[in-house]
Amino acid sequence: MYPRHIFTGVIFAVLFVLGNAVLEAKNVIIAVDSSRSLQDKDFSKVKAFAKELVDMVISKGNKVGIASFNDQLKWLVQPVSDKDELFKTIEDLKREGRYTLLNEAVFLILRDIGSDEGVVLVISDGVDENSAAQIDDIARIAEKEGKYVFTISVGDRKNIKALRRLALVTGGSYLGDIENLDSKHVADLLVNKANELASKKEKEKDEDVVQKSEENVVTPEVRYQAPVVEAVPRKIDSSTILDQVIGPLLAILIAVLATSLIYLFYIAYRRWKSKPRYCAVCGEEMEGKECKNCLYEAMRDELLAQPVEVAVDTAEIKVDPAFIGGNGSSLERTQVLPAYSMLVVKDRNGNHSYLLREDKAFAVGRNQSKNTLHFQDPMMSSCHFRIVPKEGKFYLIDLGSTNGTYANGRRITVKELRDGDVIQAGRITFEFKSLI
Repeated sequence: MYPRHIFTGVIFAVLFVLGNAVLEAKNVIIAVDSSRSLQDKDFSKVKAFAKELVDMVISKGNKVGIASFNDQLKWLVQPVSDKDELFKTIEDLKREGRYTLLNEAVFLILRDIGSDEGVVLVISDGVDENSAAQIDDIARIAEKEGKYVFTISVGDRKNIKALRRLALVTGGSYLGDIENLDSKHVADLLVNKANELASKKEKEKDEDVVQKSEENVVTPEVRYQAPVVEAVPRKIDSSTILDQVIGPLLAILIAVLATSLIYLFYIAYRRWKSKPRYCAVCGEEMEGKECKNCLYEAMRDELLAQPVEVAVDTAEIKVDPAFIGGNGSSLERTQVLPAYSMLVVKDRNGNHSYLLREDKAFAVGRNQSKNTLHFQDPMMSSCHFRIVPKEGKFYLIDLGSTNGTYANGRRITVKELRDGDVIQAGRITFEFKSLI
């Protein structure tokens, strides 16, 4: 046996013993969505579930770090094994912030955590607003750093698709809704994945050490004199069968390769064309070359400059039930408000319809003197939203409300309204109807 083989065997044995002696379990990072898009009852469930996870993960010998995010990322506790400190940190969590930077927070966590933290658990409703980071950025940094992201959904307005995609591109998985999960099962999964990652990285380090040690071993040089064989030249006939066949075969091979490259380019082009494009500024999916969300934001100041219709100018109008979804006669036989738009208020007392003028904005909120319509709803801001006309279209603008304005279940700042859009402000539901 050569000396280098003996040396390699000794290195492997030493690394095996030392590796098992010093290998420590990896840390687990829990990232909690603390934005106002979550209700109090949902946020309480998140805190209770996080405490159960901390207790079970630490009992298995792992450390836990806590981070929260809303309109900014906050590192609350670096990885520790002190349950009391972690419990107090979770109990002190509060809902705050104006919006949710989900993608940006996950990107920063993956960038900031050290080599001992390879598993991140995100508990959120999946709402992402104004993030500078895109999902592709998260995928790249997760692959580069060797990190995994697992997600859990919570809340009534959760975006499960966004959470599933976030976990998929990072090599993790979407675990389900917090209502249906067993905290012990989740803790076992996170710890196993963290320890698996620890073993993998430790093995890579051992292989690097062995490779470097082998490079430093000097192998005794063995001198060998090869016999000299005199080359006998021979004459090659250019008209052999090989020369006659190789030409056509080479031409066929080139044609096949060219056809394959063209086909692969065509497939790649089709996939690129069908792939959704996202705006680099706001992160919203784009329709065509322009981002409508950014365009609407640029129009915001101009739209808000229009005068507001005061309450005394507004009167409820009676509308054919077929127009607002009732059981009345057909709209084709009942001519109702041709070329007009209206706002339908839906509450326990029935539907109430209000005409939207093309020369004044329509304001909604709790303040009676500043709004066209006012409601005594504690979940609604004093000046909650406006509907502003411009060039034959109507735009819905949120006025920085605390609980947000939602159009068709999605939180908005500015949006062009279309017939049938459902608006939610506080506990009141509205529907935009248009005959234009």
